[in-house]
Amino acid sequence: MPPSCNTRVRVGGKVVGRPHRPPLKRFGGLVRGGGGGGGGGGWHAWRCFVASPHHGNNHHINPDDDDAIAAAAGGDHVVGGGASVVIRNPSEDTSPYAMFSPTSIVNNFEPMIPLMRIHNYLPSALIALVGGMSSQGIHALAHPTLLVVIALSSLVALASCLLNSYFDFAAGVDQEGPLPSGKVSPEKALFLSFVMYLACFTAIAFLDPPPLRHVVAASALITVVYTPLLKPATAIKNVSVAFVISAAAVAGSLAATAGNWAAVAKLPPIFLFLCVVAREIVMDITDVEEDADANVRTIPVRFGTHNAARIVEAFLLSAACILVAGASLAAPHVLASQGLVGRFAAMGVGALAAHSIGSALTMARSLTRVCGGARVGTTEEEMKNKAQLTVDAIMRPVGAGTIALAYASSFL
Repeated sequence: MPPSCNTRVRVGGKVVGRPHRPPLKRFGGLVRGGGGGGGGGGWHAWRCFVASPHHGNNHHINPDDDDAIAAAAGGDHVVGGGASVVIRNPSEDTSPYAMFSPTSIVNNFEPMIPLMRIHNYLPSALIALVGGMSSQGIHALAHPTLLVVIALSSLVALASCLLNSYFDFAAGVDQEGPLPSGKVSPEKALFLSFVMYLACFTAIAFLDPPPLRHVVAASALITVVYTPLLKPATAIKNVSVAFVISAAAVAGSLAATAGNWAAVAKLPPIFLFLCVVAREIVMDITDVEEDADANVRTIPVRFGTHNAARIVEAFLLSAACILVAGASLAAPHVLASQGLVGRFAAMGVGALAAHSIGSALTMARSLTRVCGGARVGTTEEEMKNKAQLTVDAIMRPVGAGTIALAYASSFL
């Protein structure tokens, strides 16, 4: 189904209709909903066509006639329905070279930044860095392979977000971003994600040793198939996201230890995995109504928000146990090898991590009570607000706990 099947049709910034869902004919190789008028002559410089699935020709309509476009988008008088309004600048060169040339990609890069969620770049790099330092301490920075893994981890994160944004647009989930508005064409977004993934897999092919190459390749491959294959599966989507994020720490550790599995720090990625699964389930609780309407079988949709919140508690409690285990194992080594300043520093890091995981557990327990009381008066809005607060609370131990365990692991 072409992307425009679920996008709103805008004229002069006004929503005037929504195309129907039947498969549509592509006009000139490109179907685009929303149109984007930016700059120049604005909306009135763009031509509007109706691409009907029952007519061989595309019918030109007046771009100033809101009623005509609204009727074409969803009116019963359109033979067979299912028409798509295509808004295009008549002077736009839509040849493959013009659309995908380096100059075109560079000119359209800025509107693509929100699609790539570039704020994820630094956390992705830090997770790989912390993974490396958990095995070798500060000496991990002497390994050039670790720097390559850090760059690859960040690039995979950006490429996966861009690809996911494209799939969200194609499915009609994204209604307000650069793709529906026409600021970025879906073809260019898809092409750029392809180029980024091509660069990733090319670099991965040259990674050495093999265990490192396998972990990074598996992680990158999961991000490619996530939306079309893994996201619809109950629980698999949550585990997949957690695996990709925690695999960055494993990859960093493998890069710093020359692929020695025995020397890889195990506790930080396990802790990270458990916290991210908990966070992903809570995020599904916030979207439970929308997912139920879209027939997306998430854990809260399938088992109820109360049971989902209990599962979150179980994962966070397991993460707390990992944190305690790491502190217990590292304590004798810290006391034997560190002076007074080092001991106090270790205690401070441990206390911060313990406080953050304790706060997350408290918030998760509160969420469980709210979800359990949803049947007797708690509103959906209150439940969503509490879930969002729980997501924020979980993010604190994700950072503090992972760093604390990485520090502890460097002594083991």
